[in-house]
Amino acid sequence: ESEEKYHRQFEEAMDAIFIAEAETGIIVDCNSSAGKLVSKSRSEIIGTNLLNLHPLGAHAKERQELFKQHLLSKNNQVIEDVVITKSGELKPVEIKASAFYINNKVLIQSIFRDITERKQAEEKLKQTMASLALVNEKLGMVGSLTRHDVLNKLSIINGNLYLAKKKIENNPDLLQYLKNIQNVVSQTIGI
Repeated sequence: ESEEKYHRQFEEAMDAIFIAEAETGIIVDCNSSAGKLVSKSRSEIIGTNLLNLHPLGAHAKERQELFKQHLLSKNNQVIEDVVITKSGELKPVEIKASAFYINNKVLIQSIFRDITERKQAEEKLKQTMASLALVNEKLGMVGSLTRHDVLNKLSIINGNLYLAKKKIENNPDLLQYLKNIQNVVSQTIGI
């Protein structure tokens, strides 16, 4: 009965669970979520090494050291890493591993949680924060223009409009356009 209960919890867990021999790192069991995580069947996973779930390269030695730490650790630390799927896609994961004994044999249970959505949300938040910082900077530049600066500039525009009107007194259509502009400027600066 307890075995059936364990099996059901193991199989129905939303996180990927891998059970491996502590001594060799060879995977002896995994749940269906594990297969979904790495896009492989259970038969393709069982018999391989836990380290094969990760891309080869710069962090391979670090992963081996972490694996050894999980054997010795009693605090079940959570680490972030990436797994590689059958198609070569990299997925960010959180891993929590712990050692346990069955028939005097040490096994490692590793629980992998896919954090792809969280990482995408974090990246989007970073981009949004960068955009907001840029907007804030631009608003600061606009805010640095004082009312006095604006009024001075409008006074210069108003003066040039007056001079332009003198030059085109004989063209009533253009003169009307300039008078309309000058009225708006004059109202704005309070003349």
